[in-house]
Amino acid sequence: MATTINLRKLLHRKQVEMCSPCPVGSGIGTFFRFLEVPAYGIKFGVGVTALNQQWMYSPDEDAWQLLPASASAGTFGACACGHISPIGPSATATGGTTATILTALTLNHDLRGYKVRITAGPAAAGAELTILSNTLGANAAITVATQGAAFTAATTFTLLTPRFWYFCPSATAPGFNVYDWAQNTWTARAVTGLPTAWTIDARMTGTPGIKGGVYESQVGKTIGTCTATTVVTTAGAAWTVNQWANSQIRVTGGTGAGQIRTIASNTSNTLTVAALTTALDATSTWVIEGNDDAIYLLGNNSVNLYKYSVAGNSWSTIAPGVVRAGAPGTACSSDWISSCSDSDWADTSSIHNGRYIYSFRGAGGSLLDVYDIALNAWRACFYGNQGEGMTTGSSYEYDADSIYIQQVGQRIFRFNLITNRLEPLHTLSYTNGTAVVGDKLFVATYNDGATVLKWLYIMRNSATELFRLMLY
Repeated sequence: MATTINLRKLLHRKQVEMCSPCPVGSGIGTFFRFLEVPAYGIKFGVGVTALNQQWMYSPDEDAWQLLPASASAGTFGACACGHISPIGPSATATGGTTATILTALTLNHDLRGYKVRITAGPAAAGAELTILSNTLGANAAITVATQGAAFTAATTFTLLTPRFWYFCPSATAPGFNVYDWAQNTWTARAVTGLPTAWTIDARMTGTPGIKGGVYESQVGKTIGTCTATTVVTTAGAAWTVNQWANSQIRVTGGTGAGQIRTIASNTSNTLTVAALTTALDATSTWVIEGNDDAIYLLGNNSVNLYKYSVAGNSWSTIAPGVVRAGAPGTACSSDWISSCSDSDWADTSSIHNGRYIYSFRGAGGSLLDVYDIALNAWRACFYGNQGEGMTTGSSYEYDADSIYIQQVGQRIFRFNLITNRLEPLHTLSYTNGTAVVGDKLFVATYNDGATVLKWLYIMRNSATELFRLMLY
């Protein structure tokens, strides 16, 4: 039976429900990350309460489970932060058949229902195939629907499965690690290029393509003569100059299928990209989306913004054309706005979705800055009802048209991206404990056909209690 929603504002009050408490109370640095991409079967949440206490939380079961210890460097506390990506490990096949990809990977999870993206090879290049089954352990084999050619040692692929990127601060040497859910393993990653001392507060966000969805495609556009570094449309495009800079183009079919490249710049009808192995032609199909390779880190009472390359395992300090007007401090935020429903945000001639990172400065103030990924520039954002100060104990979570904010007390707000104003949402009846630094909000959904129910999950400061609030 289909789910029917008949809630009406004013008539029906919002009701907070108590959930299963976190096994460990929230302290300085405690934070939560949650990622849900229904079309890809991804629903994965992590709560971090200590250096080696990473808890997987399942909203479906309202239950907690301890993950393997990260063995991270650093000293857990203020500045601890993370990001969950839907882009899992990439590898080269060792062989296969028309329905089986043989790998050198050690897989520890049943991946049925997840997808594998074929990035090169004689079979299904550019396609995202649903995994039907896989073997467990070393040299795992992945089964998919039968293809027109066999997978071979020339096949390369990426598993579209969760990865949790975890930054642990230190006064001398931070740690940065990634947990690969499919393989149930942690791997230490580079911290070269980052400051050694992190002591105030920090936030991390990524820009994965499948989270934001497709922003533009070749549909309705005639492809002209392309080169290794240009994709040319002769009709159908009317882009604003450089609106796609730092996004990625992914070739989904035809000549050059499977290739993914960062876009350096664009004119009204031409993309300039990192060099392609095979130039595109009239048979090529492609999409433009968020950049899978980029993870951003900010905070630490510094205007600097750091960018991590997943493929390169390297950090760089971004040099924006317009620098940030003030440093983000305690209770700062960082949210990539990827899927706002408003037509102005989705207009492909002046795209906004996927282009901005919204960041409240915190430190007791109400200032909001916006980083334009395409133009590599910061700007101040003035908004309606500006006045609430974000300070120690404040938490944030982005979803669709809103950034949800829990103030240091029990008050919860909604920053409406469409109307550009801060709106009151709810006040918890439960008193918060001592305010501590760390993001402790996340949104999870229940999907029943076209009906989508959303809950905002809230963990109290200095406590174990977890609550959820149904959002209209």
